[in-house]
Amino acid sequence: TATTFRLPWADSRAARSPGPVRCSSVALAMTLDDLNREEQTALGGLIRMLVRSDGQFSEAEEAAINAIGDELGGQGLMWRVISQSAQDCPGEAALRAWVPKVKRAEARKFIHGVLARVAASDDTTEHERELLTWLRSTWT
Repeated sequence: TATTFRLPWADSRAARSPGPVRCSSVALAMTLDDLNREEQTALGGLIRMLVRSDGQFSEAEEAAINAIGDELGGQGLMWRVISQSAQDCPGEAALRAWVPKVKRAEARKFIHGVLARVAASDDTTEHERELLTWLRSTWT
């Protein structure tokens, strides 16, 4: 049987209003529905990895994910993509093996843009920069 992954912040995210979102101005020309299953899984898993990389999930990151979700097809869909990615890639090693499955250049650019916006929502840490650098090198 499949293990259900419970996001530690899932119950509290709707109850809080974290205030204004500070995001970079990266334009996102696609929506979540434009991504295939492999691409959605990579996006969701990479968001999980990014927000966990510094050991804390900030309100600014949460607000950025919600705002980006609104732009890309809805917050609910964004959180489902993130949650589903935990089923497909439960750990970092599985996710790192999954990411090369993303072949379309426009999907890669889109995913990287989303991650850059989430990272820019608060102080970008060295771990977040390392993840973005690894992603670029994996896809080049």
